[in-house]
Amino acid sequence: MTNSIKFDDSGLHEQQALSQNSKFFTTKDTKGFHKEHNTLVTKLCPLFFLVLFFLQYNIAQGQNFYGGVMAGINGCQVGGDGLSGYHKAGFFGGGFVGWRFTPMSALRMELEFSQKGSKETPTEENEHYYYRMHLNCIDLPLLYQLFFNIKNQKFAVEAGLSYTYVIGDPKEEGIDGTGFNYIVDGTGRPFTASSMNLVVGLYYHITQNFFVNLRTSNGITPIRKDPALKRHPLWGGGGQYNDVLTLSLGWDFGKGAIYE
Repeated sequence: MTNSIKFDDSGLHEQQALSQNSKFFTTKDTKGFHKEHNTLVTKLCPLFFLVLFFLQYNIAQGQNFYGGVMAGINGCQVGGDGLSGYHKAGFFGGGFVGWRFTPMSALRMELEFSQKGSKETPTEENEHYYYRMHLNCIDLPLLYQLFFNIKNQKFAVEAGLSYTYVIGDPKEEGIDGTGFNYIVDGTGRPFTASSMNLVVGLYYHITQNFFVNLRTSNGITPIRKDPALKRHPLWGGGGQYNDVLTLSLGWDFGKGAIYE
């Protein structure tokens, strides 16, 4: 037998489900805070692939444009949730287009699907406490790349900003060692639909077209605002912030962005 409780708090509907075998809470914004941004996604995706097709034509003509695809895995945590460690895994994948405006420099735009959030696995040390936050996101990074060689090996560093917005409903689950709902600071407060992140990364080209990328993405605006939560050590605002490490493999179309 399952009991459910629903209530409305500033546009946030929180559903609490209890059963004999599984006791957990889920938090969703059922009023559709992401509706406007989903509309933006449907407009941007066709535009992005149209630009990618155009750049591929220029690549074929020998112009200083490049494009490709990449996919990998995220290790995620959320600053301000009272937990620590990149324990939440998520999928990362998308495409990119770029313009190499000098032999050593390029500007690059990406469109990616990225799963983010936070997770705490039950252990004896944490008294069997379980918590999971899951966010499906679309990322739009704009990056500067600097190419260089080390002993004839091709590398690149990148830095820039990424605009993130959530698609679908954010989800949280939690349970303590006694089987009772346990809500940490910030739970039950509405998520923001969009956020900004600082991105820094490193590329290594295994072949002319095939590369591996390691990057970190750190939130500079919160995914959940709350002055009562711990303030960000760099940006100062109270709330929760995405913090993501990404390892991915990619393929550059054409000659490869890092090659002259």
